[in-house]
Amino acid sequence: MNYENLLKQKDISPIGKLIILDLMAFPSICNYNKTSAEIAKSIGASRQKTLIALDELQELGLIKCKVSYRVRTTTITKLLKSIIQ
Repeated sequence: MNYENLLKQKDISPIGKLIILDLMAFPSICNYNKTSAEIAKSIGASRQKTLIALDELQELGLIKCKVSYRVRTTTITKLLKSIIQ
């Protein structure tokens, strides 16, 4: 995968890029089920900034999140796949 295209994207915040890299490092056979606090701890950012970045990534159509009780299931979209290919 070519992450250089991801890093060149100006409309994605640095924290958003870290979230995407964390998501891509996760095994594809498993669901990415991390809470916002777990994501924040994983990338070294505050929970508040992580939530903002997750919302921005959803608005850009790069990820889809389904939030249920204490679990956030995040999946990447075809648009994001095309950026990193």
